[in-house]
Amino acid sequence: DALAARRAALAAIEQESFVNTGLRSDVVTLFGGGRYHLYRYKRYTDVRLVFAPERQIAFFGGDADNFEFPR
Repeated sequence: DALAARRAALAAIEQESFVNTGLRSDVVTLFGGGRYHLYRYKRYTDVRLVFAPERQIAFFGGDADNFEFPR
């Protein structure tokens, strides 16, 4: 009975968080039930990657001496 009540309370918290924020919400149990955290997740459907060549990123700022050895 206590386990069912706990699961119902956690499900209610997750549902309320989802309704308020629109984010997927999970209650995570930590330390054997000693602490609970509410995790919220946002799914990104449009992810774009940017590439920077190594030489250009090393020379960013115009001081290539910082990346030469020995110092």
